[in-house]
Amino acid sequence: MKNKKKQPVTLRLLLYIIFSICVLIPVVCFMIVIPSFFRREMNTQLLDDVESKLVSVSNELVNTILSLQQISILPYSDKEIFELLNDKGNNSIINLSEKVLFFDYMKLLYNDITSLIILGENGNIYYYHRNQNNSVKKDYDFSRYKINEQNESYYLGAHYSDYFEKTNPKVFSCVKEVIHPYEKDLLCTVIIDSESSIFNRAFASMNMNKNTTSILLDSNNNVIYSSQNIEDNILESLRAGRNELLIDRNENKIVYRKIPIGNWTIAIIVSMESIENRIKVIYLVCIVASLITILFSFAVLRYISIKYMLKPLSEMGHVMAEVEKGNLNVHFNYKSRDEISLLGIKLNQMINELQTLIDKEYKLVISQKKAEYRALQSRIKPHFLYNSLNCIVGLNRLGDTSRLETAILDLTDMMRYSLSNENNSGWSTISDEVNFIKQYIHLEKLRFEDKLQFKLDYNYKTQNYKIPKLLIQPLVENAIVHNVEKSLVPIPVIVKIDLINKVNDCYLQIIVEDKGSGFDTSINGGGIGLSNVRERLKYGYIGSEMKVDSIIEVGTRIEILIPIKEVCNENINS
Repeated sequence: MKNKKKQPVTLRLLLYIIFSICVLIPVVCFMIVIPSFFRREMNTQLLDDVESKLVSVSNELVNTILSLQQISILPYSDKEIFELLNDKGNNSIINLSEKVLFFDYMKLLYNDITSLIILGENGNIYYYHRNQNNSVKKDYDFSRYKINEQNESYYLGAHYSDYFEKTNPKVFSCVKEVIHPYEKDLLCTVIIDSESSIFNRAFASMNMNKNTTSILLDSNNNVIYSSQNIEDNILESLRAGRNELLIDRNENKIVYRKIPIGNWTIAIIVSMESIENRIKVIYLVCIVASLITILFSFAVLRYISIKYMLKPLSEMGHVMAEVEKGNLNVHFNYKSRDEISLLGIKLNQMINELQTLIDKEYKLVISQKKAEYRALQSRIKPHFLYNSLNCIVGLNRLGDTSRLETAILDLTDMMRYSLSNENNSGWSTISDEVNFIKQYIHLEKLRFEDKLQFKLDYNYKTQNYKIPKLLIQPLVENAIVHNVEKSLVPIPVIVKIDLINKVNDCYLQIIVEDKGSGFDTSINGGGIGLSNVRERLKYGYIGSEMKVDSIIEVGTRIEILIPIKEVCNENINS
């Protein structure tokens, strides 16, 4: 199997490939790199912002814890409370607002404190509530608030203070056991209830969006405060210390910070959804900007390549095609001074030099060939006329006026054809040449009658092919003059015109054959007639052949082969 010929890479395709490498690839990288860069920068900036805000939140919470711990040491700092705790108890519930002057100002000093309960070891319960009409439930079991760790504090996250008679909102509690300063025994257990809003104010300073969740965990990873309801799986992730979390298929980052007092942990769940939305906008802007860049670059490339490259090269190719056809009057029109225009200038110079060379050399040779060709042709006409007149003289001697008149008319038509020189070309068609031979045979038949046996085998597909005028007739005339005229018996003369294939090419074949006396081709070249035909073939066609085969007392066969591409060519070498 033959290898398929590879198609050449066009300049337009090459330009588009260069455009793809130089424009499309950087633009695609721009579309990928820029949003990724902004995503990384936004994530880093957001997390850094959260980290910085956590510092202030941590300080705020530390201050809150310190204020609660300050209240928890009231049994030490307030003499009236200390004396009440040292009195013998009778399992009474005592309102501190009625016994201790300090609690008249409690609401003003600590507006976040909703209630205070002191469980004395003397069996009494001392309480303060911001709502003067609320009191502690009788027989309420406070045993679960006993931590059995002296001078230690623990904290309870948002819960209802169910130990009061009236329902209260959720509170945050600090529980501390106070030791007697002298006896080193447990003096009391202090329960301080504070509004959960103290955490809201602390975390409000972060000014985070609604998708951000703030969570405060104690030392046991129990939730003390949460800005939103959290599910168990989220709490498990926080306890496991994970830094990333998927909530409703949205990516979330978790930032932690430890608070030294109480060993608490602040966990901030930051949603990346807002960043992703902004990244989508950036992607959209990048895509639109990239498309505009690509379209604009492509339009500029197309305009420049067509106007300054492809169009000039196409025009240059057209000029070369015209020159190849022989038209040297075309020139490349150039308007700029780029490399292609300079190449066009060189092409115009080449065409001018070629024209000059043709004018000096080629046309001179052609003129010489035409002169020689016309000389050969002019040598045929007197010879033909001489033989034709001999034929007429013979008829006149016989006194056959009827055939003589016919012969003169045929000769007149034949002379008109042979002497005519339409367009000064000296060329005719196979059809006209065959008609001329038929008239000539008719004229010779008047003279030789049955002694001349003529046969024409003519392929009508060849009728429009061009050949030199009077190319075949001299061969027929030679056969008649050298054989029929001298013979006493009938002599067959055969003319065959056909198309044949030879060596992968097609040829016009012309055969003139007679069964006459023949001649020795090594001694006699065939006379003036054959010499003229051979010379005219040489000037008229490239690659033509003429073969002469003759055997004495057997006959002569003359074969002419002309390539079809030559007889079909309008610009015949004339």
